[in-house]
Order: sequence, then structure tokens, then C-alpha cells
Amino acid sequence: MNVNLRHGKFISLGSLPYEEVSKIELPSVTRVTKFATCASEYEYLNMPSIEDSTAIILGGLFDAIVTQKGVSDYVVVDVDTGPTSKAYKKAADEIKASGKKPITQDVMDKAQKMADSFMSHPFVTSALCPINDIVYQNAFKCDTHKGIADVYDKTNGIVYEIKTSSNPQKFKWAAEDLGYKMQLAAYMRAFDAIDGYWLVIDSNPPHEVYPIKIKEETYYLALKQFDDSLVRFGKINKNNPQRASVAYL
Repeated sequence: MNVNLRHGKFISLGSLPYEEVSKIELPSVTRVTKFATCASEYEYLNMPSIEDSTAIILGGLFDAIVTQKGVSDYVVVDVDTGPTSKAYKKAADEIKASGKKPITQDVMDKAQKMADSFMSHPFVTSALCPINDIVYQNAFKCDTHKGIADVYDKTNGIVYEIKTSSNPQKFKWAAEDLGYKMQLAAYMRAFDAIDGYWLVIDSNPPHEVYPIKIKEETYYLALKQFDDSLVRFGKINKNNPQRASVAYL
């Protein structure tokens, strides 16, 4: 078990359901990194909830298919009319009211094609091969925060974060702007991993996959940035407890 003087013991929770992890009253890695990427505290305090844009829904469904966790949370809207019609909106609202996420058949088909391409990629089939002790959606907690890593290879000590991108060639800028470096570094430390990769899939056909390994110097710089942000996050939420509620995992 990994122990850190600042954060205490890092405890692996395995593939604990999202609903159970959300009940743990600690800030999540994703929430802290979201806070860190805000231009100001004002922007964070007025930050809206993540919208269910097509890109976000597609990425979430793709992750669910690959990790085999949460696919049932997505329900295809079974109407003949398009997503702008009243009939579609009514059916989508009913699905939302049941706690599920409405999607079109086109989104389902695209996510499945992306997942098929991802799982057949040579790097992925080698890295996530059955002989390794692979844990999908591996959760953890410590004294100061919690999180869920996409994939943890316990055999080789490697954390993999799966990302979708419409322009993978520019992913290095997204990794900085969206806090992905801090996110991966925090997960690596939590599981005492020796390596970390982003597995970036192009959302455009033919859905090529780009494995990107985090550099050692990037890892340490990102960890410092995460820890500094966690301290600031704690201070600002003392006076704004409603913002401390964890919406992102």
C-alpha cells in the first residue's frame, strides 16, 4: 500500500461503482484538476455543470464500452423522428428522469466502432492482454482526495487513461489545458505505478489510436501542480461548501 506523508495511505477500492465512489466525501482528482484549469476563482465558483454535449456523451459511452462499466447507463431513444423533434425530446426527458442518459442510434454505432478499433489496435491488445492483472475503472481514496483511473495494469505497474480527440496531433496542448497531466500523475501516485500512458483515440474514422507515455519530468511537475491546486481547492471550498460537492469522477 502506497503511503504519502501529505496524503496518508492510498487505498485501492477496486472496481467500485461510480455511485458508491460519489458518496465518499472527498474531492475527486477530476474536480481538483477542473478547478486548477480555471482562469480564476470566480470562474470556478460560477462554473456550470458539465453539459451533455454530443462529444462528451460519445466519449463517455466509448469509455463505458471499452471498460465494460456503465454501458447500461446509456439508452437509445427509440423514436423515428430526429433529435430536434418534440417526440424525441419527450422520450429523452423520460430517460433522463429514470437516471439514464439518452443517446441516438448514430452515437451508439459510432461509439461501438471506436471501441472495436481501439480494442483491436496492436498496442492495446498487447498492453491490456488477459495475462496481465488488469483492473478497469479502478477507484482509490486517501486522506485528502479520491479518484477513478480508467485502467490499471497491476502486473506491470502501469496506469492508462483513455481519451478521445478530434485532433490527436494537438493532444499535448489539451493535456495541459484540460489538466490531463495532473490527472494521470495523481492516479500514478495513488497506485504507486511506474509508468503512465494516455491512449488517445481519434473520434474521426478510421479511429486510429495514439499511445502517449508521460515523461518523468512531466510527472513530477504535474504532481506538484496538483498538490498546490488541492490546497487552494480546500481553502476556497471552506467558504463555498456547495461547490465542494463532487460532480466529476
